[in-house]
Amino acid sequence: MENRRTLLISLQPENIETYEQADAISVIRDLEALDEQYYASFPDFPELSEAYGDPKGSKLYHIRDLQNRYRNLYAADHDLRLYDVTDERQSGSRRY
Repeated sequence: MENRRTLLISLQPENIETYEQADAISVIRDLEALDEQYYASFPDFPELSEAYGDPKGSKLYHIRDLQNRYRNLYAADHDLRLYDVTDERQSGSRRY
């Protein structure tokens, strides 16, 4: 399903100095580690769909929105406190 990714860096007043001091490889490795930790915390999409899906098929979603919704529901149900790499207000990743 989501076997490719793009890493995103969000420069903000509280992190810009850190990014300026870091070498590119370190930044990439840190973002890759956050991405791997985040996605490894969730079951695969078919399992999430079975747990949180709409069996009647009466709702229509963009696939990315649906995946994020199911992950958020799973995280809430399992009290997961993860750095959300999908939050577009901060550095993270997009899988596709």
